Amino acid sequence: MRFAARFGFDIEAATFRAIRRHVGREIHQVSPERLREELTKLLTEGAARRAFELLEETWLLQQVLPESGR
Repeated sequence: MRFAARFGFDIEAATFRAIRRHVGREIHQVSPERLREELTKLLTEGAARRAFELLEETWLLQQVLPESGR
């Protein structure tokens, strides 16, 4: 998400679908420290809004920041 947002890349449709398909299980294999580092970079490297939009669109936002729930 970070690179796609920062550099204006599109996420390929098959990749997008794969992220959604695996979001509930596989994201929890990533250490909390790594997630914190990636979120910090999302916020500080530019294009934070787009990055968080992508997280929402791929259903990752609710997984990495449950406080953001609707």
